[in-house]
Amino acid sequence: MSNFNSILFSSTLGFHVDQNHQPTTNFQKQLAKFAKLEQRELLNNAGKRKKEFKKTKQIKQLVRKGIPNSHRGWMWARLANLDEEKISGWHVRRIGMSDGEVSFATRVNFTNQSITQAVKQISVQKSDSKNTQEYLYLLKRQTACKNTKQIDADIDRTFPEHPFFDLLSTRETMRRVLYAYQAHNKKVGYCQAMNFQAGILLLIYQDEEMTFHMLTKILDDYLPQDLYDDSMLGVKQDCYVLERLARKRLPRLYNHLRVKLDVDFSLFAANWFLCLCLNDFPIETALRIWDCFFSEGYKVLFRVGIAVLAHLEQKLSQCQNDGEVLMRVRPHVAALHDSEAFIAQIFSLRKFPKRTIIKYRKEFRHNVSKNRKQQ
Repeated sequence: MSNFNSILFSSTLGFHVDQNHQPTTNFQKQLAKFAKLEQRELLNNAGKRKKEFKKTKQIKQLVRKGIPNSHRGWMWARLANLDEEKISGWHVRRIGMSDGEVSFATRVNFTNQSITQAVKQISVQKSDSKNTQEYLYLLKRQTACKNTKQIDADIDRTFPEHPFFDLLSTRETMRRVLYAYQAHNKKVGYCQAMNFQAGILLLIYQDEEMTFHMLTKILDDYLPQDLYDDSMLGVKQDCYVLERLARKRLPRLYNHLRVKLDVDFSLFAANWFLCLCLNDFPIETALRIWDCFFSEGYKVLFRVGIAVLAHLEQKLSQCQNDGEVLMRVRPHVAALHDSEAFIAQIFSLRKFPKRTIIKYRKEFRHNVSKNRKQQ
């Protein structure tokens, strides 16, 4: 993985970008600010129990301007309030001050043998940290988990054009991380889209254990618990919330799409929630959205949705069916290369109170429950 450390100094993380759409974020201004912040935090927290990272107005404004990739891993972890012990463990492995492993390839191999055989060979050592031991024990529980075939298939479809994901070692690491998560949270297990989240985290952290910890933080703490269940109720719920927000903020467009054409917003928005914008948006813009996601929470995705719809309002109002709507939305989102302008746009929108989102979610659940009783 160390051969790819240089990509952390590229705003595109090594993804191919057309020459006509070069990165728009000026990270040079941000580098010194984040370097100073990281150094101060590391010194203040050295040898101490974790203190909650205060997301002050100044921090949020700094994050909105973009986090340089060389500081993204640390900053995401602090914004997510990951345990200090886990952050410190990753930090000392990152700078080579620890014998800890950035990959467990020598101890766990699910690729060329059955899961049962691989599990038998996993060794947990006394010298392993508590967090490492817990991770390895999760891998030892794989025989009781399902979805392994789906995980294996999806790994090969994860960012196929990026050289990092073409490496066998990368695919094996992602497999272990996703296997461990489904053992950690059997209720959620695995769902298509998680592979992209695990992939981008591994690219940022270059560390297997830290990738698992951050994936767990996202799926357990940031996202609705039923976002990935079999009924996809969580996705339908938040697409409904987006519809209600559009009804209030973009009433003409809402009436045209939802009332006149009967277009369900999940047609174009479901993937934004499932993949956290990684699949549909240009990578630099998606990473800027992730910066704000960790800083300001899941509701940032509703800002993203309303910003896209507001920008396309005139064109979408001319559509005559759901196919035309999709043909307008997808190319527009894929062309949002100016991340600076797009982030400015989503935060130019008036406030999105959390209570309003909760209200619309309860409204959706009530409607679902009511419909079930009537059936």
